[in-house]
Amino acid sequence: MRQLMQLVKFESLEEIANEVRNLMSEARIFGTKRLLMVGKILKPVKEDNRFLEDGFNSFEDWSFQTFGWKKSAAYQSIQAYDRYVEIMAQDPALLDVFPTRAVQLLPLVSTDEDTIECLHAAKELNDPDWKVFLRSRKGQVIPDNCPHPPEKQQHLCKCTLCNKTYKVQDDVTPEASPEPLGEATVKYSVHA
Repeated sequence: MRQLMQLVKFESLEEIANEVRNLMSEARIFGTKRLLMVGKILKPVKEDNRFLEDGFNSFEDWSFQTFGWKKSAAYQSIQAYDRYVEIMAQDPALLDVFPTRAVQLLPLVSTDEDTIECLHAAKELNDPDWKVFLRSRKGQVIPDNCPHPPEKQQHLCKCTLCNKTYKVQDDVTPEASPEPLGEATVKYSVHA
């Protein structure tokens, strides 16, 4: 695990790109460990402006041209490395956290204690409970606890012919709704 914490110096960007490609194709290394290892390799490319060596204007351009990644993928791996590597070195069982959950937590944690608590939740919660946990961390109302106040409701129509859903204007009533086409009907429902 100490090996994961130490940054490695590569001679060329081609060496770096090959190492990342190898990691991404290595079946034995997966999940959050792979995310951290990629972040470890990419961090010096970004921080030391190594992308300039091959004529790229930005780290984003280099990562997109080299790997086809959007800006966020490269940055998230670096952020995950910075935020989690020391914590996971102390508690390697946390490497079992799904990488998507580790990435979802990045903007929601700031202290080590908070990060540890959230990583344990990420490891232990099932999908529905994880979604509720994320909503509560973001300060959002949990659907089961929502009183569904009328002023927060939207009235939607769904055409059963084309399956398109659209918002109904406040002054539209079912009597003024579009005429059904053939056997298709327009149904109204209220959603929070």
